[in-house]
Amino acid sequence: MDPILRVSHLAESPFEGARAVLFDLDGTLVHSSIDFAAMRDGLRGWATTRGLAAPEGPFDILGYVAVATDHLGLTAGAHAAYEWRSGALALLERMEQDYCLHAEAMPGAVEVLSALMRQSVACAIVTRNCRAVAARLVAAVGLEALPLVTRDDTPYWKPDPRHLWAGLAVTDAHGAPCVSIGDHWMDARAGRAAGATTIGLLHGRTPAAYAECPPDWLAEDLSAVAAWAA
Repeated sequence: MDPILRVSHLAESPFEGARAVLFDLDGTLVHSSIDFAAMRDGLRGWATTRGLAAPEGPFDILGYVAVATDHLGLTAGAHAAYEWRSGALALLERMEQDYCLHAEAMPGAVEVLSALMRQSVACAIVTRNCRAVAARLVAAVGLEALPLVTRDDTPYWKPDPRHLWAGLAVTDAHGAPCVSIGDHWMDARAGRAAGATTIGLLHGRTPAAYAECPPDWLAEDLSAVAAWAA
């Protein structure tokens, strides 16, 4: 497969005119051993013990936490909803901590960041991870100088565009042309809704991985993206 697939033909580079670039973290800048299937199983058990219907098959972990919180708020009151949300997020954080012990930078991460910074393009990380785990991951690969917005810093999480807007706010580039880069269709959906140019990373998958929301551009990995930023 060609390492670079341009979906949109409106520009020669996705970074044309961009003043800020927002990166997802795990699977984009950093590779970790987070086991999302095990996290789903843990959350199912937590939900079941609290009388909630646990979803089957793959599901959006944080999306389920939000939906269940809203449901409990309506049916059992604000205190029950708060206890559920706090407990669920604490459970997920404990599991995430266990899975982030052997992080490494993804191929091309250093190159694309260096190229963008040479052009004075502001960069930030916007992740659905908790702050404790995200900070540990970026420190492990030497990216702790980048501004970081986690799920602990805003009540809105990707695919909600407000998560990305919070990332733009820390770059002082809110309202300016920006690019969003991630490895999941939720990154693309958040970026599109936020008005960003979106880049989706394939990592050996086909474009069907983004069937829920195709990005503007596709690249095999950040090494390919670095060619646009050079």
